Amino acid sequence: MSLLAGARFSRWYWLALNAGTLFGVVFCAWLTYQSLGNINSLCLWCSLAWAATIVMFWYVTSHNVREGLLPAPGRIGRFQVQ
Repeated sequence: MSLLAGARFSRWYWLALNAGTLFGVVFCAWLTYQSLGNINSLCLWCSLAWAATIVMFWYVTSHNVREGLLPAPGRIGRFQVQ
């Protein structure tokens, strides 16, 4: 809601959010392995949460690269998600 209201956050906030979503993606990968490898069962709601976490990580990372908060080399730095 803050972003929709026009708030501007500092660099450390965006990088911390990026690190948190990266942790979420790693955690989801571990949960996927546990679910499919050990438990042999797949939960629809878990799959939805995994997909949402990956999308959130992709959006936050692309925002940070686009705004110059996260350095990226060459072509990757010029790639922009609109």
